[in-house]
Amino acid sequence: MMAANGTTSPESFHVWDTKDNFLVCKLCSEIYCNPKLLPCLHTFCEDCLERFASVDVDIVECPVCRVNHTIPDLGVAGFEDNGFVASLCKTLSANDADTRDREVPCSVCGDDESGEVLSVSHCIECGDNLCPDCAFAHPRTKFTRGHHVVSLSELLFVKNKGKLDERRKEIDQNFDAEAPKYRAASERSLSKVKGFLETASKKIPSYETSIRKLTESETHKARQRTEVSEQIAETTRRYISAGKNKRGFFCPNLRLFTSGKSWTSTLRKTR
Repeated sequence: MMAANGTTSPESFHVWDTKDNFLVCKLCSEIYCNPKLLPCLHTFCEDCLERFASVDVDIVECPVCRVNHTIPDLGVAGFEDNGFVASLCKTLSANDADTRDREVPCSVCGDDESGEVLSVSHCIECGDNLCPDCAFAHPRTKFTRGHHVVSLSELLFVKNKGKLDERRKEIDQNFDAEAPKYRAASERSLSKVKGFLETASKKIPSYETSIRKLTESETHKARQRTEVSEQIAETTRRYISAGKNKRGFFCPNLRLFTSGKSWTSTLRKTR
């Protein structure tokens, strides 16, 4: 952009700074060529999809989201054309070509000892192409002080404004044509998600009830095991106690019986 003093700012003008993120195929890492739009709304080159698709089956898996899509009867070519992206790529290619064409030498310096000096700016009044040093000095001389120096990118933009406006209209038209498809696909996906959430919401109470009953059952079983263990322990104590009491009763009588038996034997011997 032109600064207040008529000089050119160091920043250069780029129409498509986001091309690497938006206009590059994820399969070939190149600018889209005949971009095809999958139902999942991801875009790839037709040739890339052709190579990526399986030969033996009629299904192609999206390389990005891994969703399977049925290949149309016409093959990969039967998928929808992404006209919006195609228009952007076309404009980008034209802009890159113009960028290459505007690499011209400085009208003042021409060639110096180090080689050709390329221009970065243009004087509207003189029509001269200027390198950075000349662009800085040009509006500071007595005869060119009031001249307007603009960057070549700005100049190119002004010259091609009509073409850019036409391209913008074409892009807008393509967007208007493609937008309903995107909207419909988004609504279908949203409907599926809502259906899944509604189904899950209906099942959650039954799952919670089952978990609660299972927890209560486990708690009840644990309580029963504790009660049975306590009953076994109590019964064992009772039997042990009863055994001790019986032993205390029988032992004296056993001794008495034994002594009586011995006296009877002695009496028989004396007879």
